[in-house]
Amino acid sequence: MKCPTCGKDKRSSDANRRYWSLVNLVSENVKPNKQQFSQPAWHEYFKSRFLGMKEINLPSGQNILIPTSSAELDIAAFSEFMSRVEAWAAEHGVWLDE
Repeated sequence: MKCPTCGKDKRSSDANRRYWSLVNLVSENVKPNKQQFSQPAWHEYFKSRFLGMKEINLPSGQNILIPTSSAELDIAAFSEFMSRVEAWAAEHGVWLDE
């Protein structure tokens, strides 16, 4: 499926469900310093770690850094992102059952 605004091939709903299933497992099983983090917190962590950050200029004149969006990734880039998240998760004892 093509993105109507950028024209890139977008990831499938199955790929998206797979990613969020893994994020859910990480949220349930990985507890840094014995603290549990939400799925959205892990999603932001993975984006910042594996996709990087971008600077946004606010109307106030302040500049902030935000994680690069995963929604803009094409199929190949999302597949690479997912592979990196899966490798990280496996290093922390979490993986998806196939």
